[in-house]
Amino acid sequence: MPPSRLTLLATLLALGGAPASADILDLSAHRWSFVAEAGLQWQSQMDIHGYRQSNATDGWDTPAPAIRAEAWLARSDALNLGVVIQPQALAYRDILSSRLDYRGNVFLPGQAAALRYDYGSLRFTANYPLWAEGGSASLRAGASLLLRYVDLELSTPTARLRSSDLVVAPLLNLEGGVRLNEDFSVVARADLFPALRGAGFYDIFAGLRHAAGGDRAFEFGARIFLGGYLPEQANEFGNRVLWQSVVARFVF
Repeated sequence: MPPSRLTLLATLLALGGAPASADILDLSAHRWSFVAEAGLQWQSQMDIHGYRQSNATDGWDTPAPAIRAEAWLARSDALNLGVVIQPQALAYRDILSSRLDYRGNVFLPGQAAALRYDYGSLRFTANYPLWAEGGSASLRAGASLLLRYVDLELSTPTARLRSSDLVVAPLLNLEGGVRLNEDFSVVARADLFPALRGAGFYDIFAGLRHAAGGDRAFEFGARIFLGGYLPEQANEFGNRVLWQSVVARFVF
């Protein structure tokens, strides 16, 4: 994690009155919690463009299922540890809106094209409570380690682009909630990697939580995912996405 983010996290923990490290690592009273998430996703932005070129896939969208699974070793007043698996597989067929030049391949505007876009991620998260107001509101902060794999293939009758990469990156993790009554709460969670020039990684959920008795709960809300990068030189291409989904989550 960059020094600036380490400093921010250390400051937040200090303000929250973090206990000694021995207490933080005591997991003896923790319980396992699992989350299954499913919903419908659509894309407001799917950009593929070459160096100093316009977006060749402007306006492309393909509704798709959104799924996610989480496992947590958790306690409300202590360090929580979690694993998140979030696969994604999208298939587009549309018309190219701009010219795309990439390593000798020329994609022309007006051509019919197909795009296969596989985006899977695995995250390991640790967060700690910074603030709680009598059980009615809370805030947690921590960090996530993201392992993200992207495999994309753009093809027309005359050209083909294929690219895959694995990225490992630290993220700032935030989680908060406000209790409305005995059964309902407003909750929000985010993993963030702010970056300049429209790049970075942002995965944010906000919704309504309904306690279903015991450790079970249902959550209904929206998830926004924003990420990508820009080409820095010739013979590179950039890819930026903005996805929204309406999801239901079952906590057990």
